[in-house]
Amino acid sequence: MRVPVGVVVLQRQENEGLRQQNDQLRAQLSSLATELASLREQIDRVSRKPSKPP
Repeated sequence: MRVPVGVVVLQRQENEGLRQQNDQLRAQLSSLATELASLREQIDRVSRKPSKPP
């Protein structure tokens, strides 16, 4: 059974759109992971500082 050319074209277009979305989400995930690591380092630094009694 042959798939109509129009269907193949639409699937390829959808596939390309999904690849682009995937690339964008991967970049966003990487950025958020970097931000999270930075925030964790800040928390560690703050929590290591000795507290002064009131």
